[in-house]
Amino acid sequence: MDFRTKPFTAAIVCTLAALLLLNTPVCAEEKIQPAEKTKDHKIVRLHYISGLNPKVVTVKQGATVVWINESKSLAEIYFTDKQVSTACKNPTHFVVNVDGVFVSDKIPTGAVASLCFIEKGEFNYIVLRDPRTTDPTLTRPDLLEGKVIVE
Repeated sequence: MDFRTKPFTAAIVCTLAALLLLNTPVCAEEKIQPAEKTKDHKIVRLHYISGLNPKVVTVKQGATVVWINESKSLAEIYFTDKQVSTACKNPTHFVVNVDGVFVSDKIPTGAVASLCFIEKGEFNYIVLRDPRTTDPTLTRPDLLEGKVIVE
C-alpha cells in the first residue's frame, strides 16, 4: 500500500466507524420519570410598593418557597426566631452562614431565591431592602416581615 493512500484509507475507516456507532443504540430507550411528586410549593412576591405578597405561607414538609424580587432594589432574607439549619435540594440565593443557618445573599431585582423546608415549625423572617434614593416620597419601608409555616 502506498503511504500516500494511508491517510485517505484511515479517514474512510474512521468515518464508517463513527456512522456505525451513531446508528447503534447505546442503551434501551427509557421513559424519564420524575423522582417524586411535586409538593405544594409556594411563591412569595417582593413588590416595590406593596411589599410581601403573601406575608404568610403554609407548606408541607419538603415543599419549596420561592421569593421573587419584583422590587427596585437588592433584597436579603433573614430568619429571625427559629432558624433554618437543614434544607433539601439546592437552595437558590441562600447560603449557610458561620452559625450553620441559612441566610440569603443579596437577591438582585428580577431574580428569585428559593429554599426547601423539611423541618416542621413556624419560621419568621425579615426582608431587608437596599434604600432607594430616587424619590423619597415613593420609598416604602426597607424592612418587611413574613412567615413560613411548615406542617
